[in-house]
Amino acid sequence: MQLAVTQAGPAVVVSVAGEIDMLTAPALADALNTAFDDTQPGAPVVLDLSRVSFLDSHGLTVLVQAASAPTASTAGRLRVVVGDARAAIRPLQITGLDKLLPLHRTVDDALADAW
Repeated sequence: MQLAVTQAGPAVVVSVAGEIDMLTAPALADALNTAFDDTQPGAPVVLDLSRVSFLDSHGLTVLVQAASAPTASTAGRLRVVVGDARAAIRPLQITGLDKLLPLHRTVDDALADAW
């Protein structure tokens, strides 16, 4: 898995490429936690999964934890970009997480939705 974290105005974009599984999910969780900590309150954190080739239950758990963060400062701030990545879209649909997480086709769409 490859991770890249970039700033987009007050928002942070965490881009992922490759496989999210038992071995790589902890690094994704760390990146998301840091992103939430490093952005100003209310600013979105965009998770770009459009280049993910595999997403298992460990990765889904990270997404659930990030989406249902226990603090008010992180709640509702996560936006997920799936593009056309069937490897990301399918597990989200099967588990019903597509109803919990705001899904977007592009980073620009996710940022526009956040404001």
